[in-house]
Amino acid sequence: MEVNPVRPDACPYCRGGEMREVNTKEEMVRIAERSGCRIEIVNQSEVLTRFGGVGCLLRYITPDSALRTYGRTFRRETSVH
Repeated sequence: MEVNPVRPDACPYCRGGEMREVNTKEEMVRIAERSGCRIEIVNQSEVLTRFGGVGCLLRYITPDSALRTYGRTFRRETSVH
């Protein structure tokens, strides 16, 4: 992901002129909360500091683990329109 420190005059997507500054870290927490994620505040972490102060752990069930635990694997259902 490339970050451009220069604030554009208009939205690069819709060309609208009304833009506001967003605190990216706070917005990430809001999105996680809306998604039902567990959030833990960590103070004074050298690892997180090296990554800009934000980090996450992503957990998911592997097919082998699902088979052992539930007796079946789970597939994401997709439909073609």
